Amino acid sequence: MKKYLFITFLCFLLNSVSLAEHQNEPYEPNGWDKFLVNGSDKYYKFESELIEDKSVKKEIKNTKKTGLISYLLFEDNKIKIDEENLPEYIRSNNGIMPSHSVGKSLVSYVLGHAICEGYIDSINITLDDWSY
Repeated sequence: MKKYLFITFLCFLLNSVSLAEHQNEPYEPNGWDKFLVNGSDKYYKFESELIEDKSVKKEIKNTKKTGLISYLLFEDNKIKIDEENLPEYIRSNNGIMPSHSVGKSLVSYVLGHAICEGYIDSINITLDDWSY
């Protein structure tokens, strides 16, 4: 009986010590640290020759099924299709939304294409030789 009481007391002691109250951080991207990036006066002005693509419009309107909220087609050095259907929480927040590291994925994707197209020699090259 003493062993049973000792084990019960020990379990109670170990479980009660391990409980702690944690403050949950609100999911608020505006509260996070921000980096100010100053724009350049010498930015590239993209040319556009917009066309209407009914299938793209249909997929964007069906956002709940497809998850597609924006579509941009750049072809022949011109923007051909530029469609969007941003959710209210993005529109009301001046277009700002958390990236969840999607930036790294996009950079990797573009970098891979730049290497394949011959704009960049390999993944081992340092990308610090661009003119300002």
